[in-house]
Amino acid sequence: MARHFDAARRSALVEQTLALLRARGVGRVTMSELAVALGVKRPTLYFYFRDLSGLLLAAVEEVYRGYATHIAARLAAIDHPIEALGELARATVAYQRER
Repeated sequence: MARHFDAARRSALVEQTLALLRARGVGRVTMSELAVALGVKRPTLYFYFRDLSGLLLAAVEEVYRGYATHIAARLAAIDHPIEALGELARATVAYQRER
């Protein structure tokens, strides 16, 4: 039976990978180690990600997506460019502290 792509499952794997990398550090990590730590089989990771670089790229994209969402929400109501610049700095610091 063919496997069906599950976008929610892929997102969950990315989130779990981010949590793991935050806890353990980025150091040297293999797909096998990630699979064990995430509680999945290695073929599952390879189904969703071509290789370790693909998984790490998806994790970086998720961080940037969260950052962009956070910044956009904080800057939405600000019209003046100088005020927006100050809020951008504050929002960036707040985002990093929350993570």
